[in-house]
Amino acid sequence: MREVLPAQEGVAPPLRRRQVVAVVPAYNEEATVARVLERLYPLVDRIVAVDDGSTDATRQRLLAWAGDRDGVHLLLFDRNRGLSAAYRAAFELLARLRRKGELDDGDIVLTVDADGQHDPCDVERLVAEMEQGGYDAVIACRDLSGYSPLKRLGNWLLSLWASLWAGRRLRDVESGLRAFRLGALLACLPYYRGWRYSETVELAVVLCRLGYRLSDAVAVAVPVRRSRTSIRDGLVDFLAIPFAWWRAWTGGTRPRGLPLRLSYLLPLPFLLGLLFLLFDLLWHPLFLGDDSVHHYAHIWYVGHYLAEHRSLPLHIPYLEGGRAMAFPYGLPVYVLGGLLNLALGDRAVGLMMDLALAGVLGAAALLRPALRQPWPLCLVLLNPFLVDAVYAFQLTTLWCALFFLLWAWAVESRRKLVAVPLLWLAVAAHPVVSIPAVAAYGVYAWLRRKGSLPALAQSVALAAPALVPVLWMTLHTPALSETSLGTVAASVADSLSRRLTIVALPIALGDAWPWLRQRYLPVFGAGLTVLGIGVALATGPVQVQPGVGSYYGALHGERHLYDDFMASDAFRPGAVYRVLEPNEREDGMYRLIQHEAVLAHEFFSESVGRRNWRSAAEYRCYLAGKGVEYVVVEGEFQRQFHTNEASLLEGMVAAGDASVAYRDPGGRFVVYDVSRLSGPAPAEQGCRG
Repeated sequence: MREVLPAQEGVAPPLRRRQVVAVVPAYNEEATVARVLERLYPLVDRIVAVDDGSTDATRQRLLAWAGDRDGVHLLLFDRNRGLSAAYRAAFELLARLRRKGELDDGDIVLTVDADGQHDPCDVERLVAEMEQGGYDAVIACRDLSGYSPLKRLGNWLLSLWASLWAGRRLRDVESGLRAFRLGALLACLPYYRGWRYSETVELAVVLCRLGYRLSDAVAVAVPVRRSRTSIRDGLVDFLAIPFAWWRAWTGGTRPRGLPLRLSYLLPLPFLLGLLFLLFDLLWHPLFLGDDSVHHYAHIWYVGHYLAEHRSLPLHIPYLEGGRAMAFPYGLPVYVLGGLLNLALGDRAVGLMMDLALAGVLGAAALLRPALRQPWPLCLVLLNPFLVDAVYAFQLTTLWCALFFLLWAWAVESRRKLVAVPLLWLAVAAHPVVSIPAVAAYGVYAWLRRKGSLPALAQSVALAAPALVPVLWMTLHTPALSETSLGTVAASVADSLSRRLTIVALPIALGDAWPWLRQRYLPVFGAGLTVLGIGVALATGPVQVQPGVGSYYGALHGERHLYDDFMASDAFRPGAVYRVLEPNEREDGMYRLIQHEAVLAHEFFSESVGRRNWRSAAEYRCYLAGKGVEYVVVEGEFQRQFHTNEASLLEGMVAAGDASVAYRDPGGRFVVYDVSRLSGPAPAEQGCRG
């Protein structure tokens, strides 16, 4: 590339309050380029013309026209590099002129095509729009009525696509007639690459994503109707737009001390990991997680009950001998999931999980705008308890977090009427998580956001009466009455210490982001270490509690272990079953109740009662009290929990008090018939209540 300097080399033009520079790229425009430049010259202070390796007489026309004119810069390419390369070369020249003090950030840069399709007189309208509106950039909106329907449709679709990534409506993203503040233009240079014609679409997206004010309200006619772009160029632009967004989103907001190229790469594993999570949850029709089958069962039953009775159930007849509450929590979640289940089947539950996870991140960014940047968002995703909530399939917890964050946003933005239903939804989704979260947020608001206290108090006062039925159902869950208060308290404390971080961390990170941004790399390293330790504890390499964790469902689907048994004569619909499956692999229970088996327990660990029994008599009394007719014991359950239940059952078989009703041909599980124990009342067998 050769650069031809203005005639008065080494003498800067007189400084002005504001200069206007026109950039005119040209490729094989011998018929029009001189005329366009001639009309443009009186309207601007400088012209940068670029010959993009023309094969006709365009270069000769440029050299002849430039002559000894002041303020003209010619850039001459030896070969055709494309429109984007021509613009970049011109903009880099402007950057050098700014460094030398010949231009200022407030100066205006115009881009005008050399083919005559832009009326040079329109540049004054662009400058006026910029000055009057205080804009950083103005993109002319062309009248394309003279072009083919295919061209107009392509422009509309590309502009719509760019609008989605830019975060605002762009009417004509391919327009080459534009005006920029020099400072804004040069700030965008590191974040777009440009290939062939993609410079226009990329630069529009980058400007918006870097927060510059842009107008495209100036409509212009197109006196010369011509286009060199093809469908291939449109596809290139289509692909270039999200990459431009990524570079602006990551590089434009990078923390202190982070190199630009590294800033493009560092958030990529988080994006790919998040996409994998969302895809993984949808891939498996039945996702196996610590809490997943509980949610699948409730959503399945609520949906089918709604379809049949057009009302909500109070109990589920297939759980806890028919005493289980349909909504121990999760009322809004199970109702919505049940309706989706009627159309999508079990995949509706995975979709609900996806919506909850995406919703939590979106609500966090709404509540704390700093989280719209990738860097604090990466810290949110480093929370091992958030990852655990996904793979443990804590569906109602995530929906509770989503509603809670939206409620906090409504409280802080003084949307009192919106805050009330959001608070009800949060508590109804999970009272055990939301009530402490609301109390903790109240303390936080009193310390840091006292202006939010009236809206907070009003929402609590108005939502509380409507929450009474919800809390009544939670408190009447059979698992609570069957478990000691100390055990319940310990379980709640353990759960809250992890789950509350899902709502507390986004708020804390948003508040502390200015401080964290200056110390990001060590904070990020610490977060990565915590995530690694958390995943190791949860997935098995370091296990602190037998049967807890492994994330089995991340890579495995449903096992279909009981299909042959349910198709055999040994299976009895309506009978009461105690089913002992390994943690995170409780799909058998779900399929059994779908075939009208009744479980003697719920899906809560406290209800299943995986434990060692002190004596055979105690175990017999337990079975009799629960009315258990069959006990199903999987080999994997024994290997995971090492309880004495299987040996007790074998002893009962040997004593003639039980029998083997079914033995899996693959040796994976055994079904014991203990129905003779459920006949006499527990008291008659020497059992005490």
